[in-house]
Amino acid sequence: MPPYRWGIVAAILVAAALVTSYFVVLPLFHHSAGGGPSRTSCCVGSVFGSPQNLTVLPSALAGPIPSSYFGVDLRVEYPPTGSPGVNLSGTPIHWVRWPGGDVGERLDALNDRIYNENGSITSDPTTLTAFVSWCKSVGCGAIIQLPTEIDDPSYAASEVQYIAQQLDFTPEYYELGNEPALWTHFEIPWADWNASQEVNATPSAYAEVVVQYVQEIHAVDPSARILGLGGLGTGAYGETTWIRAIAEAAGTEVAGYSVHVYPAGGTTNATASLGAFFDSLTDASSISSRIPPDRAALASACPSCADEPFLVTELGSGNAGGPYDGLMASYAEVPYIAALLIQGLEQNVTNTDLFAYESTYNGSFYTPPSSAPHPVELLYADLLPLLGEERVVVSPSAVVPGFYTVATTGGPGGALTVLAVNAGNTTLELSCSPRADTGLPSSRSTGPRTRRRPPRSCRPRARTTCCRWRRRRSTSSSSRRPRPRSLPSRRPPRRARPAPPESSPTSRRRSRGSRCRGSPGSSGSGGRPRRAPRSRAPPGSSR
Repeated sequence: MPPYRWGIVAAILVAAALVTSYFVVLPLFHHSAGGGPSRTSCCVGSVFGSPQNLTVLPSALAGPIPSSYFGVDLRVEYPPTGSPGVNLSGTPIHWVRWPGGDVGERLDALNDRIYNENGSITSDPTTLTAFVSWCKSVGCGAIIQLPTEIDDPSYAASEVQYIAQQLDFTPEYYELGNEPALWTHFEIPWADWNASQEVNATPSAYAEVVVQYVQEIHAVDPSARILGLGGLGTGAYGETTWIRAIAEAAGTEVAGYSVHVYPAGGTTNATASLGAFFDSLTDASSISSRIPPDRAALASACPSCADEPFLVTELGSGNAGGPYDGLMASYAEVPYIAALLIQGLEQNVTNTDLFAYESTYNGSFYTPPSSAPHPVELLYADLLPLLGEERVVVSPSAVVPGFYTVATTGGPGGALTVLAVNAGNTTLELSCSPRADTGLPSSRSTGPRTRRRPPRSCRPRARTTCCRWRRRRSTSSSSRRPRPRSLPSRRPPRRARPAPPESSPTSRRRSRGSRCRGSPGSSGSGGRPRRAPRSRAPPGSSR
């Protein structure tokens, strides 16, 4: 048998105010040289006394994670040269949507000014030229919004022509407008806007505008890819009707559709609980509930459009100023967004853009003027980089409400990674104990005894645990005991000592495992505290 090496990394992150609501992330790595088992089963814990297991099939591919999948909205109000070029490095974020949100309808990018709802004008802090220059410098993929509420296709064509010919830049997509169901100045020029206007668009009227925009844009740039819907603004309500109208009118001239996902955004209960916050992950506005009917509506209206991509160009939990505002700036946002990202992967969504990199919305990375990131930054900076490029099949032995998993291959060092998120109300006792038939260290192994990872209780405010076990096997008959070591230390693993005889007191004492840095009951440091910023967007805003 050729020599091989296995490594297991487990990180448990728990943060909640209730015992029954918590978050768990469990990345599981294996490294193999010269082949290895094709099936890995990792014990996840017990639910009501019934053991549950995750079964991972590394050879059963479930589809790639496209390089376009992780993105972020970059607001025009905050110049990109200030920090994203540094702070986004090391994250899997490669795509950026600009100018980000409702300002996309108000930005006159060719004249460097922003029109406000009441008709007033301000200068734009970030110019189109500055954004394109920054995007080129970091190699980002761009989704550029074009103002559509004013119904001026010639202006949009002029902006596209300027980007293509003067700036020599090709965005991944142009997105038509932002949330047309919420428009109040439809077909009114910017110069005539005022706060009392309530002129709305209908699905059929909007579809006609889309056709005109597509024709004018393709006249100056035939290769431009256009998203026919820039989100709707009403969650899932009416979304299929708008998609069907656009598909019937524009057909294959539209390259895709984008939706905006804020599942907890419709709540008006002032005493909303943490449990209700996480329960919204399964309501009609979640990704898993919306994308299938959206695809069906597209296929029925335009059969040749059935394979066009769906993008989530705004991703968040709730509305700014809503009852969940405090939770959105807390650690609860981390499992929430992680669960939505897994839903998007399961639905083969092409792109998900967190709203936003920097804004007054509490679900953003940063809320100015504070320079301290919100907890959601931990997800993108510390956990998502562990995922690989190809998804593989992972399945629990039983359905646990609120439990989300994704497994990938091709992670750092060629790792197989399992990301597990528990956003449900069932307490799981976690351990990572692969079965004996996998060849990984396990307490159930029939071979030489090995030290296994002790269970970690999923209770509130548990500290972060990060440990690694290694097992080496060669053609010789000698066996070695793996020794845990803390991450992210990069020191070479110490040479393991031979296991003492099974009957010795030393063997029995060591087989109980050992505490790892940061585990519950140890002296290690936990997660960094985050302080929720106080600034908020105006009540009623979706951002």
